[in-house]
Amino acid sequence: MSRKSSRPRLLGALLLLILLALLLPLGNLLGGFLPGGRSRAEPASRPETSDAAGSLRVTVLRAEDRTPVAGARVLLERLSGGEAEAESDARGRVHVKGLGPGPVRVETTVDGQKVETWADPGVTSEVLLAVGPERRRTGKVTPAPARVVLLAEDGTEAASAETDAQGRYDLPDLAGSVCATKNGFAPAVAESGDLVLREGRLIEGTLIGGGAGDLAVMGLVPSPGSDEMLLFRTTWKVGKDGAFRGRLPEGAQAFGTFRGLPVRIAPGEIALPAPAHAKGVVRRADGSSAARAVLLFRPMLDADFATPLPGLRVEADANGEFAAAGFAAARYAVEAYAPGCARRVLPDVEVGGEPIEIVLSPGFSIGGFVVDAAGLPLPHAKVSAVGLPEEDGRPVITATSDEQGRFRLAGLGGTHARLRVTAEGHHATTLDRLPPTTTLRVVLQVNG
Repeated sequence: MSRKSSRPRLLGALLLLILLALLLPLGNLLGGFLPGGRSRAEPASRPETSDAAGSLRVTVLRAEDRTPVAGARVLLERLSGGEAEAESDARGRVHVKGLGPGPVRVETTVDGQKVETWADPGVTSEVLLAVGPERRRTGKVTPAPARVVLLAEDGTEAASAETDAQGRYDLPDLAGSVCATKNGFAPAVAESGDLVLREGRLIEGTLIGGGAGDLAVMGLVPSPGSDEMLLFRTTWKVGKDGAFRGRLPEGAQAFGTFRGLPVRIAPGEIALPAPAHAKGVVRRADGSSAARAVLLFRPMLDADFATPLPGLRVEADANGEFAAAGFAAARYAVEAYAPGCARRVLPDVEVGGEPIEIVLSPGFSIGGFVVDAAGLPLPHAKVSAVGLPEEDGRPVITATSDEQGRFRLAGLGGTHARLRVTAEGHHATTLDRLPPTTTLRVVLQVNG
């Protein structure tokens, strides 16, 4: 074969190869769109575009007017280590991808105020951080001056203040009821706002076996316009002869403690119960000591008296053992709890007799956020949960959501929980069969 006849064949083969090279990318491009075609597989791990890897959108707003905060530094941090940092855009937004499931602490600082919350990208994809001046509880007490106390739900004093000459008060915006007291008047109680002190119901009596001292009076009074009961607290002076005199709000139920001994508040002579010591031990289900366990002793009063009310708090030592004075030789309801354990209530315990032995089973916690239909946090929502299956001695655990709508309930027992969430002006919701360590995003709809 001559050299001249082979050139067209070589040239044809070369043109065919060039044509195939040009058609191959076009075939790949059209393959995903033509019938029977197959698109090219994307890489398996692309956290920047994969929602399954955990994506979180954070919006930073000013609390007072809900305007976006641009240029806010947002820090996201895991308990197990590792962190991410970003800056909010003109709409106050940050979008962080590839976080994966599990709790993440989200924090920002604007004008010197730090705000933080927790989120789980595997459960919720959006978080709102509302920054601004600290919210306060303010109002006016009439007549003035007076003492104002913010009482937590367990009866402890969360904050206190004296009013000015015009009766104005200013307290942190914490969960609980506001109680105002003044000599010669019954305590006045409200959730917030103005309070008016009135004379109320006069109670006079004598403590038999008492002597001079302070009678700490605690009780419940109906909340105006609702079915709830608000907690109040005041102090009455007791003379050397045991005589006391004080006033209660209308419709109030009350009891007192004098030198640690429970006293049923009523007119006439009241014999103080005999003093006694409370002692015993708290153990975990595996037999080990429940070190630093906390016990709350609430005296069992008349059957018609509403509880719970504040009791005597006792802390066990490093061996789970406790011994304390200031008790009456009477019967108490005892609530015990320790880290990692389910709370337990013993409804009828005799103090002053045999040592008390309490065994705590393993516990779990659930937490999350309460938001409205627009996704904005709902502070001061009331959250309650009970461990299931229900058993005797398994209490209802309660909490109140914070300014970011965040809540956490610890000390639940059983295998799962039932949760109920309520907030003023919104429909209540109940969630059932929640597994341990759940992180929730509870959305409440507005009434109407």
